[in-house]
Amino acid sequence: MFENVVYVIIYGLIFASLYGIMTVGFSLVCGLGGFFDIALPAYFMVGAFMIVELSPYLGNGTMLIVAPGLGLLCVAHYLLFIRPQRDNPYRVFFATILLALGVESLMAKFFSSGYTFKIAPLLSGNVNIFDVEIRQQLLLGGAVGWIALFGLRYISHNTNIGRAVIGIPQSVRGSQVIGLDVVRIQAIVYGVGGVLLALGAYFYGGYLGVSVHMWAYPLVIMFTITTVGGLGSINGIMIATVLVGWLEVAVVTFIDPRIRAFVILSLAIAILIFRPRGLAGKRIG
Repeated sequence: MFENVVYVIIYGLIFASLYGIMTVGFSLVCGLGGFFDIALPAYFMVGAFMIVELSPYLGNGTMLIVAPGLGLLCVAHYLLFIRPQRDNPYRVFFATILLALGVESLMAKFFSSGYTFKIAPLLSGNVNIFDVEIRQQLLLGGAVGWIALFGLRYISHNTNIGRAVIGIPQSVRGSQVIGLDVVRIQAIVYGVGGVLLALGAYFYGGYLGVSVHMWAYPLVIMFTITTVGGLGSINGIMIATVLVGWLEVAVVTFIDPRIRAFVILSLAIAILIFRPRGLAGKRIG
């Protein structure tokens, strides 16, 4: 029993960090624009396949190409696809659903939909912590994830662009009046979000494998963390991602892995009903 508790705590924190870096761009985009961009989890899948294809040629330098490449792809997605219709959240929501399904279909054309691809780890071997075996690669991913989250938290509280990202959702019109370039800031958020999606794809895909359907469950995770934490709140993301990470691993360990998505979505629904702003979100107006 003690080993299972330790397993839940450690793996919950590791997956929390990975889910956090996968979600932060999604949450900030939702907060800034007031819409849900469902295509971002599909780009997470694209990043994973980019790593699969390039790693045999680039080896350990693969992420130096994939991370900025996915960031640029997300910026292009915003400028060409989202920006023209960003004032209509319903159109963005449904259009990005169609785009995500289209990306999945395109990936299925080039990669077998019934096969799971592997990503070679940077570190091999396991570490034993209180009789719990943990992959060194996952520990590295957890460390990278938490460093990225705390770094973003520092930036959001101590830089002008960070304060702008927090302030814009409170009043877009007011932000424009004082001279903030909302389009530029949204593009930067998309770019940073794309880089973090690539990091999440590397460690998450390296653990569970890469497939054309791998974007669906991360969409559940992103939606839940954003809902529980609150739109556009770094602190909320950090709190919510720990709750979701522990909850998911506990359900898989003690109950049944087949109901993990149901339990996680139930948490999101409960938050929407009883605290629509999330645990750390602010009223947007």
